[in-house]
Amino acid sequence: MTDRRVWVWVEVDVDGQPHKLSLELLTLARSLGAAEAVVLHPDAAGTVESLGNHGAAIQAYSRARDVSPMHPEAYIRLAEIHLRQNNHQEVGVCIGRAVNVLIDEGQIDRAIELLDTYPSTGRSEEISSRKSLFTVLFSMDRATDALRQGIRLARFYMRDGNMNQANLIIEKLLCLHDRPLDFYMSIAELYREFEKYQAAFDCYKKAANISMADDNYSDAVTLAESALELNIDRASVLRLLTEARSRLGDSAKPKLRENRLELADLLLAEESENLRAEGMALYERIADDYPLDMELCMKLASIQAANDKGAKAVDRLLDMVSLYADLEDDDDGESGDRLDLLDLAQDIAPDDPRIYRKFAEIYEERDESENAQQSLLNLADALEKAGDTAEWEATLLAVLSNDPNNIPAL
Repeated sequence: MTDRRVWVWVEVDVDGQPHKLSLELLTLARSLGAAEAVVLHPDAAGTVESLGNHGAAIQAYSRARDVSPMHPEAYIRLAEIHLRQNNHQEVGVCIGRAVNVLIDEGQIDRAIELLDTYPSTGRSEEISSRKSLFTVLFSMDRATDALRQGIRLARFYMRDGNMNQANLIIEKLLCLHDRPLDFYMSIAELYREFEKYQAAFDCYKKAANISMADDNYSDAVTLAESALELNIDRASVLRLLTEARSRLGDSAKPKLRENRLELADLLLAEESENLRAEGMALYERIADDYPLDMELCMKLASIQAANDKGAKAVDRLLDMVSLYADLEDDDDGESGDRLDLLDLAQDIAPDDPRIYRKFAEIYEERDESENAQQSLLNLADALEKAGDTAEWEATLLAVLSNDPNNIPAL
């Protein structure tokens, strides 16, 4: 049978729809055994596609596209066929061109929908259309849509190693809006994805500062914690975190304490004398906020002693011994804690008579007379070294009388 090629010019009405008669002629041509039917309108080309001949359908849509290059349907239908055939490169070409047509016609929402529907191919035509769409969304101040499309566009550029173009897109994004959690978080995550950690850190921190200025303390905490994960300039982030958490009430206190302690440790490790002094002062404020935290008190005392503040360290330890003594229902465990505090105080200031006075009192409470007597002897030695002759003599008399209650108050 001789092949017959049927060319059908499909006329359209004012609304762009093909005449019913033209469609009928096309169907008739196929039924009569025409080897190929080529149409010049994409809606009529659908009739060819429905006959199951993809090759003919591609030719039909291509012809319609060439005749009416500003009609997006031809490109879209071609993309659908190429997608079914796993020809992703051609999908990218067709979708890119369809999006450009839709943008020119002002169909912005449909252009967005089209890019969201089809898998991204990374073809230059697709990237170009994404850039055009982003530019339009940016000019329309459609912040949410611009962010989503801009992030995708920047990701394409980063993937191809074109950081200059990616940064240009991101710089525009940063000018769009002042909602840090929505915008900066997305941009920071994009930088993290491509291991641009300093840039990600800068975004997180800037967003956290904006959130603080807007009194959005929960957002500030979220962003600062993300910045902290990057382990860059931890001290500056911890300052921000402690400030934000201090505004969030009692529920934030456990984490606030943790952040303050880490910040104090970092500051104490600095070479700057001023920063070390700041770290010491911060430790002291934390300890004042938790007066019954023995571990914290002992750690601070050790730090103070190592920084030529032994007298302050001993004062703090003795104050805590007194606080523990005033607790109701004191038991052996609590008196043991007091002894631990005094042991540290003794290590720091072995000649301070006050320490041995406290030792003697505690051992007397515990009915440990031998330890109490030894503490009194140690007290007498400390008094002698201090030159307190009268009190030294009184203490020795108390030892001889085996009555710790008669030793002088210091």
